[in-house]
Amino acid sequence: TDEKAAKIVAAAFSQLNKQLTEAPDGKIIVRSLGIFKVKHVERQKDGQTVKGKKVSFRASKLKAKGAKAKGGKKAKAQEAN
Repeated sequence: TDEKAAKIVAAAFSQLNKQLTEAPDGKIIVRSLGIFKVKHVERQKDGQTVKGKKVSFRASKLKAKGAKAKGGKKAKAQEAN
């Protein structure tokens, strides 16, 4: 059901958040999802240094299907001939 799926996704993202919160600087690769980059930063706010964490995310690329998966442009050109 949709509720059960939503609970599973929420639990997965909760676990991911926990891992990112505890992570040192660097890359965290999550297969089929993408790459998270974690960096500790310091900023000046109201004359005080505030420590924080910056997390960026790059989604993984979807795998190609059909002709692209079998060899890319060359395979596609051969199929056209």
